[in-house]
Amino acid sequence: MTILTVGLLTAIAIFILLMKMGIRKFTNHSILTDVIISGGLTIMFIGTFTGMATALTAGIFVSLMLWVAKLFSKKQPDEDWDWEEE
Repeated sequence: MTILTVGLLTAIAIFILLMKMGIRKFTNHSILTDVIISGGLTIMFIGTFTGMATALTAGIFVSLMLWVAKLFSKKQPDEDWDWEEE
């Protein structure tokens, strides 16, 4: 139960940070975001079985939260792309 709780709290904290930075940027590139967050959590919690299980659980929760956010947000074009002709 502790692993699930810590994993969920970690995922919520990361998701709040993603929302502060602009969630649409991350939902447009959700696979890359999932890989970077899961890899970063694995490196952060390396050393014990409980840490690795927490990283796996938090990665799954973040992936689910990004998927739900992607369903409810409209797809926006990349900000680097200029859609207007001059």
